[in-house]
Amino acid sequence: MILSIHVYATLRRYTKQVSGQAIELEMPLGSTGLDVLAKLKIPRAEVQLFIVDGTVSKPEMILSDGSRIGILPPIAGG
Repeated sequence: MILSIHVYATLRRYTKQVSGQAIELEMPLGSTGLDVLAKLKIPRAEVQLFIVDGTVSKPEMILSDGSRIGILPPIAGG
């Protein structure tokens, strides 16, 4: 299956993603968000939000072909 991945902020250092452009990632059917993190070599501990098709989800969720994924680190500010 093909997934469209957006990695944000400091997590972008694990990819060659250009800001604003998605990574097209081919994964086997039945893959989860954890599988995506492993393939991209993004440590789970550094992920605060995992978004699937516009909805905050758990990385353990099984993904569908064509899903759009957003991966965000903890965000601080004030």
